[in-house]
Amino acid sequence: MAAKKKGMDVEGSKSEKGQGNSAGEGERASVILAEANEPVYSLDELYARTGPVSDEEILVYVQKRTKAQLVDDGREVATFRIDTDAERLYGKALDFWGRATDAQRDELLTITLKFLSAGVAAAVRGSRLAVQREAGVRRSGTAKGGRSIDAGTTWSRGAARREQLYASIKGLIAGDEKHRAFLDAAYGAASNNKELARSIGELVTLGREVLADPSPEMRARLADTRFTAAWLDGCEALAGEVKKAGDLGSAPMTDAAVGQADVDYWDGINLALITTLIEAFDAGHLADPTIPRLVPIALRTYFGRRARAEAKKKEGDAAEGKGGAAGEAKSGEKPTEKAAEKPVEKPVEKPVEV
Repeated sequence: MAAKKKGMDVEGSKSEKGQGNSAGEGERASVILAEANEPVYSLDELYARTGPVSDEEILVYVQKRTKAQLVDDGREVATFRIDTDAERLYGKALDFWGRATDAQRDELLTITLKFLSAGVAAAVRGSRLAVQREAGVRRSGTAKGGRSIDAGTTWSRGAARREQLYASIKGLIAGDEKHRAFLDAAYGAASNNKELARSIGELVTLGREVLADPSPEMRARLADTRFTAAWLDGCEALAGEVKKAGDLGSAPMTDAAVGQADVDYWDGINLALITTLIEAFDAGHLADPTIPRLVPIALRTYFGRRARAEAKKKEGDAAEGKGGAAGEAKSGEKPTEKAAEKPVEKPVEKPVEV
């Protein structure tokens, strides 16, 4: 059930998104060699063991992450990598859970059969969405047949410009939560020309707000960039071309019912669940070495990047803590003897009015 996706930054290299099944199967082959003595399951086989779980039950385990954050996480990794490690890690976890003693389960604390079932169901959901997305895109490309090649070119230009707008604005707002909410809403889904034109138009509107921001920080970020009013005008004109191509019935992707944002969202959910699984087994292994560690292989670059980011954050927090402690020590110094010896002035009593 390995599925491929996306055209943005990926785990390993950008070209993986377009490699199709061959990239996924190559990854699986390397994993099988790495763990030759362990059973290998497909997601369908694991799903047959655990059974269906509703979306609501799955989302209970990722409530700390917003939808925008999950979509962002999902954009970083190709779906087939998640499929590959989900098969390995959930398979290994379920096998261990089936033979684990009560004492071993006690050390895993938050891991339950219900959680493992939710993880498998989420992996199946994400994988199937990616397959549907890929199939829809292929059908759309075939269906356009003899329609104008220019329409496909217009779509490609519009899709590329949309990504440029999103990435540029995201960098310029520098994490501002209010603008980020508008940015994600403007980006939205774009499975046909009408949606793509809308998305570009809303991103242009937000881009103009960014250009009009008078703050020194924004002026500094905008300095010497090519993000200009003229460039945004060009984006707006391109949105009109994209919409016109769709109105003429020449949109190349109108059958792609599953939007890329939906695939990214479920990829993000799966990354969050796999993270919880790995961390729980790592902690359990420290307490009881008979509990196996779950080591990512297909996702090793993603988790390595994540670990480095967390380490850097801890270093920053530690540095801030030292600075704060020094400040507290300074403010908490005992008063000098001279100050201590200063006599306390008695309050002047007012005469009582008769």
